[in-house]
Amino acid sequence: MSLAEPRIGADGDPSTAAVDYRTLVEQIPAITYTETHDPHSPTQRVTFVSPQATRILGHAPQEFIDDPELWRKLRHPADRATVMAAERTADVTRRPFRAEYRMYDRAGKLHWFRDDAVIVEDDGSGGTFWQGVMFDVTAEKEAEQQAREADRRYRSLVESLPCVVYVDHLDARATNVYTSPQSEWLLGYTNQDWERDPDLWLSKLVHPDDRDRLVAAEARHVETGEPFDEVYRALHRDGRTVWIRDVAVVVLDEDGTPLYSQGFMLDITAQKEAEAGLKDALDREHAHADDLRKMDDLKNTLLHTLSHDLKGPITAVLASTAALKREDVGDAERRELLDGMARRVRKMDRLLSDLLDLERLGRGISEPVTFPVDLGQLVSDLVHGTDVLEGRSVEVVARPVVAHVDPPKIERIVENLLVNAVRHTPLGTSIWVRVAPHEGGAVICVEDAGPGVPDAAKADVFEPFSKGNAESAGSGIGLSLVARFAELHGGRAWVEDRAAGGASFRVFLPGPGARADR
Repeated sequence: MSLAEPRIGADGDPSTAAVDYRTLVEQIPAITYTETHDPHSPTQRVTFVSPQATRILGHAPQEFIDDPELWRKLRHPADRATVMAAERTADVTRRPFRAEYRMYDRAGKLHWFRDDAVIVEDDGSGGTFWQGVMFDVTAEKEAEQQAREADRRYRSLVESLPCVVYVDHLDARATNVYTSPQSEWLLGYTNQDWERDPDLWLSKLVHPDDRDRLVAAEARHVETGEPFDEVYRALHRDGRTVWIRDVAVVVLDEDGTPLYSQGFMLDITAQKEAEAGLKDALDREHAHADDLRKMDDLKNTLLHTLSHDLKGPITAVLASTAALKREDVGDAERRELLDGMARRVRKMDRLLSDLLDLERLGRGISEPVTFPVDLGQLVSDLVHGTDVLEGRSVEVVARPVVAHVDPPKIERIVENLLVNAVRHTPLGTSIWVRVAPHEGGAVICVEDAGPGVPDAAKADVFEPFSKGNAESAGSGIGLSLVARFAELHGGRAWVEDRAAGGASFRVFLPGPGARADR
């Protein structure tokens, strides 16, 4: 059946049926057509084209009937081969023809058409013809093109940003819908990794120490719709730690219904490292300021010590000098004055030596020169030859112990411990000095039967200029040097209560491989 030869209508009037049929065809928003069907001919003869061809393409239906090549001429050159292939396929398979292609109208404007046609048998002649309809889908194609262009621009923008953009479902697992390609250079994971592992964010990316906090924040984000804004550590695929700022919002539809969560992850590792560097610099600055304050305090204390602890001996020496000038001074009195002057000078010499040693230690220029020494013999000789005991009774138990030490510094340790015992105990108080091997090293012990050291002061007595109490005699330097010299040997100094009363000052000097913290 062709459009030119409709069937008889229900009332038996063929003219009525033809009018109804043509009215229907000419009202639909598409071009309808019929062509003779000859599979062996490169062109088909057009037998009917609906009037919509004039409105859409600017060519009257008769022009297509008169010129069988007009369809091909108007068709876009790039689409001609595709359409011919589709026509040949339909000829061979006898299946419906369908194609989308572009055609130019009379004014040169390009239109997109979707062309659907079938081969129909003519009941009257026994032949066949094409019967088809061409829908103008230009607006649809332009909308698709605009959508593709918008999507391309959006993706170009998103994928050029210096951050990872993502879209997640609003579910408990924050299932990922989309992650921009920046994820690969920022975190080492590709889009395919996100697709394969819905739990990638929590299972592999988030640092374990931050996980609980982020799970709670994500739950609030999903349940309340509040923005998600967190800073946390992420584990790069290669094991590095990357600091991330993660910001997301819930996207709503026009009715206010939550649709999905959209956000971005920004690498703030450099910022965090700069903050850490700034904090370190600030800490160093504070430490330096503290050192300067301590140095200033040390300077003031040194000046006070020099003016206070040297004033008495110098005054006594000056008085003795004046007395020696008298003509009535006898030999016995002269010897006594000279002995007193010698004691005071030696005391001033020890004080100045302590101050110089403390200053050298503070600058880090006092290093021990060690070699094997019998500590027992060294300490025993020193105790028996020292003049700091002021007539005190000292019991020495020094077992032979060979150690690598700096002898002058060990002598200063023992001498300062003896001076401390004499200075802080009443006249006549017993003093004991012991040397013994201990855990691969040696212990030097100086004990007295005096009042002892309160527990609250035990940790501070080895600090510079600490005297235990304000009324104590001395400069407060001697015990500090004991601790510093012990540390130079890899050991330590401490004080305990003596079992029978009094104080027990001890110095541990480790041997090779021994632990100083014992």
